[in-house]
Amino acid sequence: MATFSLIVMLGLFSCTVVCGYLLPGEFRKVVATLHASNGGGFGSWAEPQYCARSTYAVGYKIKVEQSQGNHDDTALNGISLVCAHLDGTFGGDITSGVGNFGSWYNPVYCPHDDIEYVQIMVQFNFRVEPSQGHNDDTAANDVQFKCNDLEGRDPARDVVIHAPGRTGWGSWAWSTTCPENSGICGIQTRVEPPIGNGDDTGLNDVNLFCCKD
Repeated sequence: MATFSLIVMLGLFSCTVVCGYLLPGEFRKVVATLHASNGGGFGSWAEPQYCARSTYAVGYKIKVEQSQGNHDDTALNGISLVCAHLDGTFGGDITSGVGNFGSWYNPVYCPHDDIEYVQIMVQFNFRVEPSQGHNDDTAANDVQFKCNDLEGRDPARDVVIHAPGRTGWGSWAWSTTCPENSGICGIQTRVEPPIGNGDDTGLNDVNLFCCKD
């Protein structure tokens, strides 16, 4: 685990400005779209972003505004995926739309013991507060991911990773799982832009894409 974190950190310094993003001609083979049933309905969908060819999501971090007390809360504002090759080398990081509020917290990664064993993200669990009517809406609050192998998807090897920084309003709903021989490779978020003196919510909903290439 520590070795993998070091590889990712070193990769951050060598990555170019386009690292991890879908370059011209680098089309991914998307085989499934993962979506939880509880996503919020405010805002609009941003453009999806994908890990570079032959890389998969192996970690993530979140942007969160912590509780504002008696003031307007927005909770979860962004999700960033860390991409890597199956040998564990860094493949860039990606985000879709991101809200204006809060701060980024430290990333968390799937298990990585050595070059022979790299898990990837294959499913997500989404925590969302439903519409509060005339009270303060926060929409999305938290997300966690399930890691497993690319091939031979053994449930006994499931590992759930949970990034720091989350807030606790709302309830959880799991998405479906990436098909065997595929893993999470892309993200699309639904974000409400700032609305001035009204009730802001930040990130509301997310789609995750599974690739097989």
